[in-house]
Amino acid sequence: SIDPPNFGSLECDNCEDVLRYGKLKVIKERGMLNCAVYVDPMYNLTRTSLATLVNVKFCEILSVAIFQGKPDAVNITYIDELDYSSFPQEYDIIAGGSWEARVGFDTTNLGTMSMSYPYYTHDKYFYSGTMYSGVGRTLSFTADNEDRTLLLIANAVVIAAVNAQRNGITKATYFDMPLMHLWGDSLTFMFRDMIMHAGNYDDIINEALALSDGGMGKGWNTVFHNYGAAAEVSLFWCDYVGNCPPCQWVEVNGGYVCIHMLP
Repeated sequence: SIDPPNFGSLECDNCEDVLRYGKLKVIKERGMLNCAVYVDPMYNLTRTSLATLVNVKFCEILSVAIFQGKPDAVNITYIDELDYSSFPQEYDIIAGGSWEARVGFDTTNLGTMSMSYPYYTHDKYFYSGTMYSGVGRTLSFTADNEDRTLLLIANAVVIAAVNAQRNGITKATYFDMPLMHLWGDSLTFMFRDMIMHAGNYDDIINEALALSDGGMGKGWNTVFHNYGAAAEVSLFWCDYVGNCPPCQWVEVNGGYVCIHMLP
């Protein structure tokens, strides 16, 4: 099941344009997002598997968010190997990584890269004509720790798709999505752009399902509607002990924690 937190305040009077700095500046000047799609051999995935098509769609949606409505401003590369010990520098971001595969019960790769909120769950897999129960691994965006802003935008993309689902917003009513002011003027309309292009979470899954080989159904990939781990109050960028932006990123045991800077 899919259960990221909800949006809080997205207002900011003097936030800088994030497309003018770091990795996002490089991506903007290149005119293309380099997004790798991990076709995990563990699940016998192909390019027409549901999970693969969902990964492709989220690459396109991230492109829409960054390039103000352009789903084709993305270069998608299919990969069948992913070394979690070091982020591959030829890509900006990877769709289809798994926190459980990267860390699981072994913390060796805990601080090597960062992952977004999950947008897909493997509850089954298909092998040699037989359906098996899966291990429940989730799929997320995976990004380098060197520049965390791209990962924050990827997180926002996942949250926005779910937020639209929870609020009954579709392609036809994309203008009901909130404006984003935290990252400067360039990304103000990113949520409206992405929902106009892709719709809400169910729309994304159902469209991928219609294009897939039919080997997998929707399974556990449904949205929790403001219950479960997702609180009813807004928690965008806040953690579960109440730390909210603005914050200082602090490395703790190889991972990064947002520490609130104001009382």
